[in-house]
Amino acid sequence: MTRSRAEQAVDARDAFAKPWLASCDDAIGLEAIGRREVQLAIWRRSLPSHLTQWLNALKRAELPDLSVVLSTSASPALVASFMVSTPGGPMRDLLAEDACALVRSYAALTGCAFVTVRLESVSDDSCSRFHRDASKVRLFTTYRGKGTEFVAPENSSAAIREQRSYRGAIERLAAHEVAVWKGTGAEEGDALVHRSPPMQRADSVRLVLCVDAPVDERGWIL
Repeated sequence: MTRSRAEQAVDARDAFAKPWLASCDDAIGLEAIGRREVQLAIWRRSLPSHLTQWLNALKRAELPDLSVVLSTSASPALVASFMVSTPGGPMRDLLAEDACALVRSYAALTGCAFVTVRLESVSDDSCSRFHRDASKVRLFTTYRGKGTEFVAPENSSAAIREQRSYRGAIERLAAHEVAVWKGTGAEEGDALVHRSPPMQRADSVRLVLCVDAPVDERGWIL
């Protein structure tokens, strides 16, 4: 979806006020993560409404649950074949196509020939502590449910120290937006402090996609 000039102007003002944050309207703009001062680049996109409605209607047991190492040239058909719990058909194929497109975007940013792809449902608070990733650069999107939460650099130390007691400003990605952020393995710049949103009983189960560089058996980034 193309946003209005006014919305783009707001992004421009935000980028000026927050040099650590880059916002864009297409996948190419995610290249901003390569700038030293940028911790987080966000592609402000939306998904087709019919795909969103289908995802929201899936039962918990029907949501995809996969973690695989793939070539960045992997086909949507291959990715769809791993979604064994999800009903087959045009919508599953469309989800697989989107995931493959994001893998290609990550490859363009990092030069990786292989990536780790996780497409998982989240229904608990297992990742709700503020933290920095150990990766170099990670791509993330939320297909269903609440988006990832993050804090500005000046609040990073307080968020990690205080965790659930932290009362400072918290920002959140919108569903379907694509984020690329730096981890502690980045060669330059600081890592983003973020967390999965704490889950309430009434919250919808989240469906998240994470694309990262693969690691070896020792946990070292390849």
